[in-house]
Amino acid sequence: MEKEGKKDSKIGSNIELVLSGYNDIFSYFDSRDYPDKALSVDFIEECRRAAKDKGNNGLGLILTVPKTKRSSQNEIKIKKRLKDHFQKHFAEKKQEMHKIKMEGLRWIILCVTLMITAALIQTYLLHTLALNLILAIAGPAGWFWLWEGLGKIYIDARKEMPLREFYKKMSDSSITFTSFR
Repeated sequence: MEKEGKKDSKIGSNIELVLSGYNDIFSYFDSRDYPDKALSVDFIEECRRAAKDKGNNGLGLILTVPKTKRSSQNEIKIKKRLKDHFQKHFAEKKQEMHKIKMEGLRWIILCVTLMITAALIQTYLLHTLALNLILAIAGPAGWFWLWEGLGKIYIDARKEMPLREFYKKMSDSSITFTSFR
């Protein structure tokens, strides 16, 4: 499988992959028909590397197959399978990032609640050994939860961003087949 990016006036940018046949797209170990077959990890990785430098607008995936191996019926099934795969994984990544951010927000809310409670206890209640112990634990715990929550929102969610962007680009892409030889 070879990769070659091209610029086209009709499409923002293209990813062109030269395949020896349709099976280059799919897992060698999966014997199901094209609509159900698992995509090859190598194919996905090649698409990721090629899409990294491409913009978000009008990405085209051009799959070049030997003329003798082309089948329009199979190409329709494969296009649908690719679109379904990219859209499904984009939705999953989007949901995963939302989940990470919401978890971070919960940590921050827990932190604020703990710190306000500690401040109220310190201000209005008698100081006993048990209360002083709770206050000694609450301060560092509150700060820990604050930083962990911010870390989830601003660091953990960003780690997922490149894969989410890849699936967004690919789910919006146009897929075409061409021939060689």
